[in-house]
Amino acid sequence: MTNKWVNVLGFVLLIVGILGFFNNPVLGIFDATTTHSIIHVVIGLIVLAWSMVSPESSRGLGKLFGVIFLIVAIVGLVSSKETLFGLVLGGANNFLFLIVGFLFLYLGLGESKKTNTPASMS
Repeated sequence: MTNKWVNVLGFVLLIVGILGFFNNPVLGIFDATTTHSIIHVVIGLIVLAWSMVSPESSRGLGKLFGVIFLIVAIVGLVSSKETLFGLVLGGANNFLFLIVGFLFLYLGLGESKKTNTPASMS
């Protein structure tokens, strides 16, 4: 199940990144630079490709990108800068970074579905 939702987040990041090239602000709310859009496309592609390896890799991605998105959100909340390495900070973008970060972390820290098989009797 984690794998499915991590793929959904990857797909959404990919679409949002592509939209950022043609429609800024994205959805009329989120400001983006070309660099910002490229980062979203690259992260979306990484998530889609890497999460297809195994459910375990999906959890690892969730943890990794959850921490990254939360750090960017926190930097955006405490920084007076409007951009960070090409990422637009502030306002709605920070809110989105927080939501995506928590979603990724939730999926990454979710329980692993391990099947317990009874010990064989000899």
